[in-house]
Amino acid sequence: MKSYQEEHNSEKIRVFIAIDFPGKMIVYLKDLQLHLKTYKFKASWPKPSNMHLTLKFLGDISEKKLQDVKQSIHNAVLEFKKENKKLLLSAKGIGVFPSIKKSRIIWAGIQSDMKGQASSLEHIHSLLDENLEKAGFKKDKKKFSPHITLCRLKQPVSGKRIAQILENHADIKFDNFNVNSITVFKSQLKSSGAVYT
Repeated sequence: MKSYQEEHNSEKIRVFIAIDFPGKMIVYLKDLQLHLKTYKFKASWPKPSNMHLTLKFLGDISEKKLQDVKQSIHNAVLEFKKENKKLLLSAKGIGVFPSIKKSRIIWAGIQSDMKGQASSLEHIHSLLDENLEKAGFKKDKKKFSPHITLCRLKQPVSGKRIAQILENHADIKFDNFNVNSITVFKSQLKSSGAVYT
């Protein structure tokens, strides 16, 4: 049995679970960012190569718990595959958080095919949440809102201008791509930005 000090000195890693994108999707997101940059608002722009769809942020966990995370993902995927042949995603339109009048983040929307009242993407997220709860992780309290952050606004932009930008991009889309894996990422926060492995 470990002493209190050993337990609290064990190395922690910052972890999240996500879906990686194929190269063509990264190109689409990069082009979308380039187009948004023509509006000349002050913002920070995540690198397209770092973009992914976060399913669950776990925060700082011990290396020991990593095996539980991997097993939870494995169990969720097995349950998902009993009812679904595959998980197809597509991108459509853009949106903002938290609101048009007080926009801080501009994002690209992600969607999947519908199965009854919920989408396949919501279904895999729910299964993942349930399996991680069994392993001792807290369930998400917020409603799952699948998106990819395109930029973080550094200065306020008028609601009228944001509404116009959203309208101009309402019909943009990226056709279906198949999800082949769910990935556990380690996140390291550095002065140059986050590094994901």
